Amino acid sequence: MTVLTQRVVALDELASLVNERLGVSRWHVITQEQINLFAQATGDPPSALESLCYGPPPPTDTALVELATGLTDLERKLTTRE
Repeated sequence: MTVLTQRVVALDELASLVNERLGVSRWHVITQEQINLFAQATGDPPSALESLCYGPPPPTDTALVELATGLTDLERKLTTRE
């Protein structure tokens, strides 16, 4: 089985990866200090970022897509200079 290391940049691209094994990153603990720095950088409330980073596993496919969207939005805010 081939492990893909492709980066998906749009949710609609996920459909092409059904039944493919995707690469998994190493575990990384997000600290409260990092949450506070993310909040400062994005202007989002720390509580919103805490739910993205520390919340329970998504119970449904819809919740998983919402989590993925939220994390993608956070990454975009942190990596895009305006």
